[in-house]
Amino acid sequence: MGYYPSMTDSKMTNRQSFNDGKIVLYQLENRPKNLWLCRIKVPKGKGYVYRGTGTSDPYQARKFAENLLEEFQIKIRLGQSITGHNLSKMVEEFETHVTSKGEPTRRELAILSFLKAYGIPYFTKNKITEINPSEISRFFDWRRTNSKKKNPRETTIIHETSMFTTFLNWCHKRGLIDKKIELEKPKNDGDRRPHFDPKDWAKLTRFLREWVKQGLNKSGPADS
Repeated sequence: MGYYPSMTDSKMTNRQSFNDGKIVLYQLENRPKNLWLCRIKVPKGKGYVYRGTGTSDPYQARKFAENLLEEFQIKIRLGQSITGHNLSKMVEEFETHVTSKGEPTRRELAILSFLKAYGIPYFTKNKITEINPSEISRFFDWRRTNSKKKNPRETTIIHETSMFTTFLNWCHKRGLIDKKIELEKPKNDGDRRPHFDPKDWAKLTRFLREWVKQGLNKSGPADS
């Protein structure tokens, strides 16, 4: 699930087909940990569903894809949809909602800007009914290294997680997703800086030595 380049992309390095072509596993160059991605043919329908398997082990990747195909087949037999609304459509509805009631708040505009810049590109091939906390966690891992400018600080990720939660809560209240999605707040440990590290002490002691030396030179010889 999520935004993944097509299998015809020149960055594809491996391709394996299973279940009469219903499942295709592939890898991409320069992807962290050489994780496998999969393409699942929509049962009794048109198109495909793309997912990240979350593993670099080919056996586990195939097992993930086969379980996913089985899950889709069960949903089809039960008359359930495996497509649903996509994130782009949800963002459009959210934008219509916040603009139709008057002047949008700064937070609403920030949520829209964030979703359009990062959410929609990542979830282009994903459907809103399939979004879950694990996939959103993977989205923020992707977000950390895919920025319009410089890579975000963890405080930014925390703020964006809060904005995504607000958007998902709105989708749930509108009946666009079946259940409320609880997101774990990212830890801020990686954004904190020690108050004083060895380099700071070296700079301070070097400054103090120079300061004392300059003070002695200015004072001249002691009075007799």
